Amino acid sequence: MDLKKLEDFLARENQRFTCYAAATTDVDAEKFSAQIEHQVGLSLTGDDQAVLEEQGGHIAQLVAFYTEFPSLRLYCDTNSSSSAFYLARPRKWGQLKQEFMGWIRMLHDEDTHGALPDWLGSTLVFGEIPETSNYLLMPTEGDEAGKVFMFEHSSFSFSEQAPDFESFLARLTTPNRALFQEIRRYTQYSDGETATKWLVEDYAYGA
Repeated sequence: MDLKKLEDFLARENQRFTCYAAATTDVDAEKFSAQIEHQVGLSLTGDDQAVLEEQGGHIAQLVAFYTEFPSLRLYCDTNSSSSAFYLARPRKWGQLKQEFMGWIRMLHDEDTHGALPDWLGSTLVFGEIPETSNYLLMPTEGDEAGKVFMFEHSSFSFSEQAPDFESFLARLTTPNRALFQEIRRYTQYSDGETATKWLVEDYAYGA
């Protein structure tokens, strides 16, 4: 797995989002430039290594990523705690799965939704969309092993995000209209001075 593109992306200076106010429908309304950063976690502990080996050791792309990036939080707002995506360190996977399974038990028991995916029993929950109760999943067995899915609790839906972990990372770190639209669904940015909620419209970096 080639992590050079990810490393280059994370190293870009002065990364920022051009944003518009959530309450406006005027395309010519005032814009705000939100400074963003990406946070890489500290080195893996022995507990992290054990979980990674036990649950995902046979998925080479996952191991390659976590060997270099113990955790990763993307598109963090420098004026608030908002961020767009969180890939948790392995020792946090169990906690995330407990939270995820809580939604599954509650919603599925209502008997108002369709059948659960066949791969659910083998899945690991490696991340989330912060502050949403939407989780990032990877089956580890069967035909879907290695693919990335997102569980969205509000619609009780499972959507395939990428055919493998490397493709998923590439999608998250390639700023484009589709990614901005996805981030707008869940993440708002702050100017640090007013209560205005700002939504991403475009991305820039450097001078």
